[in-house]
Amino acid sequence: MKSCALTVAIGVLLVVLCADLAAKTKTAPTPAAPAATQSPTEAPVTVVRSSATPSMPANLGAVAQGAAQSGIRRCLPRIDQVANFLSTGAQTGAMVFAAPVDADNRPSSVTLETLGSNGLSYVDTSYSPTPAGCDAMYQTVTYWTDSCEQVAKVAFPHFVQSTPIRQYIAVLDGGASAKVFLMPAGPGCISIKKEVLY
Repeated sequence: MKSCALTVAIGVLLVVLCADLAAKTKTAPTPAAPAATQSPTEAPVTVVRSSATPSMPANLGAVAQGAAQSGIRRCLPRIDQVANFLSTGAQTGAMVFAAPVDADNRPSSVTLETLGSNGLSYVDTSYSPTPAGCDAMYQTVTYWTDSCEQVAKVAFPHFVQSTPIRQYIAVLDGGASAKVFLMPAGPGCISIKKEVLY
């Protein structure tokens, strides 16, 4: 089993895919890390892939280009959609994980580090090719200096309070495939936003 890492530094210009993100970032609670004050510049993408490098499709963002270098084809539109949505307006670095053999027909993953108006976030995304296209899931993990109650009100106002998972982790419901989990962390709060895309 051979694998190699390739680091690609590519400037990224991203398109806003969701108005909800803009509404959320205008009144978000105080993030733990300082927000980025510059527009996105270089977006380093680390690719963990097989040694074969097929030709790369045009018009893809930096993250999807990294996935294409790994032999992924069927999930490229979904990877591009999710990565652009999650990194719009943020300084972003990414690491692509693809199977060393037959990457186009196997699950893949992209990990992002984003620094934006909500502060520093760790983002984990997963992709699975299907006969109809590509299913995806992402989780965004952010530490806030505000209480979980404040984060729920200000950062996720369109999500509805639901029953906790057990006792300490609150659940905000954004529909059948979107949830936010709020976990107390000292005086602050960790939010984990999870969405599944079919």
